[in-house]
Amino acid sequence: MTTATTFVLVVDDDADDQYIIRRAFNQQMPNVSLETVDDGDQLLPYLLAAPVLPKLILLDLNMPNMNGLETLRLLRQSKPFGHLPAIIFTTSAAPEDRRQALALGASDFITKPGDYNALLLLTTRLHNQWLIEPTKN
Repeated sequence: MTTATTFVLVVDDDADDQYIIRRAFNQQMPNVSLETVDDGDQLLPYLLAAPVLPKLILLDLNMPNMNGLETLRLLRQSKPFGHLPAIIFTTSAAPEDRRQALALGASDFITKPGDYNALLLLTTRLHNQWLIEPTKN
């Protein structure tokens, strides 16, 4: 588990997806740590034990024990963690999946890019949108 102040938590049961996402983040922004859990049912126990909360959670939609929508529902109902940005990050492009995710409080719904270069661009966008601390005037 990381003790860095800026980290992203990926909740995804696919080890290949975990690896590719980690590689893209490491390549684009090596100062951002990436942690993973393998299923939605592991998210809340992970957060309860974490010394530092993630700045962003990427939730896969299709996982065997607890899918992304169920996980998101529990996350949003959790008082200590309900405020955390959580993006559904999935292979699905179905409008109904998007509608349900946003209705449950997803911060965004993003279909996983089909190629690595697009993933690199996406990680930069996620970094700029969710991980950079706003400057104080």
